[in-house]
Amino acid sequence: MTTDKREGPVTSRDVARAAGVSQSAVSRAFARAPGVSEPTRARILEVAARLGYQPNALASGLITRKSGMVGVVLSQLTNPFLAEATQCLLDALRGSGLQVLAFSAGNGRDLEAATSEFGRYRVDGCFVISPHLPRDTARMYDRLGPTVILFNRKVPGLDASAVCVDNISGGRLVADHLIGRGHRRFGYVHGIPGAATDSDRFEGFCKALADAGIPPPVEADGAYGYEDGANAAHRLLAGDDRPTALFCADDVMAMGAMDAARHALGLRVPEDVAIMGFDDATSASWPSYDLSTVRQPTGAMVTAAVEMMAAGTGQRPTTRTFPSELVIRGSA
Repeated sequence: MTTDKREGPVTSRDVARAAGVSQSAVSRAFARAPGVSEPTRARILEVAARLGYQPNALASGLITRKSGMVGVVLSQLTNPFLAEATQCLLDALRGSGLQVLAFSAGNGRDLEAATSEFGRYRVDGCFVISPHLPRDTARMYDRLGPTVILFNRKVPGLDASAVCVDNISGGRLVADHLIGRGHRRFGYVHGIPGAATDSDRFEGFCKALADAGIPPPVEADGAYGYEDGANAAHRLLAGDDRPTALFCADDVMAMGAMDAARHALGLRVPEDVAIMGFDDATSASWPSYDLSTVRQPTGAMVTAAVEMMAAGTGQRPTTRTFPSELVIRGSA
């Protein structure tokens, strides 16, 4: 006796015939849609696994009205903290069975193109990982309809959820530590002008100085870049009445500041100038920097963001704020 061998991929019709159910029951079983009992669903999944059936995601989406796809807008991936956070987020999304449509955006025009692309693919939600998202640009995401989650920042007045660290308290932690080490002349290296992460860190830092009766820090712009941080530190430290401690709005600028202090100006860190950053990127712990910084709990933030996305559009926009943690190493 011979059996006919089927050519081509196994279809839902094949699974339905082998499991003794309708084709629509197979689709509903994989989509976890109502109308299929748990015993029936278990039998369908067992038959599908035995036959090697792979469900059609687009067909399932017609039943659930979800595409199973989420968008991720990325910018400044040269920043080690953002790169690490992005990888952690992508791994978590794929582990949840979601497909990811990633878009690298460097300016407002790129962000607008990303919005159009996500709308075309009918993504179920969108994550935005960017240190700076102007309010007017951010409102483009209101047109998407599905859940929008800002990672590592929030935009006041924008109808979107956010996951971020308490940047104000983080800035205060830095000031309190440096004051406790005897410093009284401070400098601050800003990130991108108008970025909420930078302004909140600066606010917390300055409030702590004011509470201690210490004048505000001298300031310079670093734009969240290594070379910018080095140039900013050079401007702040080249004079005679230089600060004895620098707080940089992120680790990348702090590393640039350390190299400028040591190699361009011949200063010792921390004996001549203490330097601190923010984020606790992996490179902050490298022996060549041994950078004191403020840690963001990346894993917990990513978990919260994925949970918020899974909750879907039926939830009101919320902001999850995580505590920051001081990490003291050799630079301060």
